[in-house]
Amino acid sequence: MTLSPRQEQIIGLLLKGCSNAEIATALNIAERTVKAHFRLIFARYGILDGQRLIKRVKLATMVMENQGRMQ
Repeated sequence: MTLSPRQEQIIGLLLKGCSNAEIATALNIAERTVKAHFRLIFARYGILDGQRLIKRVKLATMVMENQGRMQ
């Protein structure tokens, strides 16, 4: 899965348990920009259904599984 450097930063902060507001502050971007990145990331991973929290958990799980395969 090819992600932009910014998307990788966002996922890294997600895996640390950061909220959208915390991610926005850490990266010095607007919260709506974080949400836009998440929409693109979810689509790239094929996560289209579910509430926001469920989508975030699915994404974190898929990223961690991918990282395990790459090592």
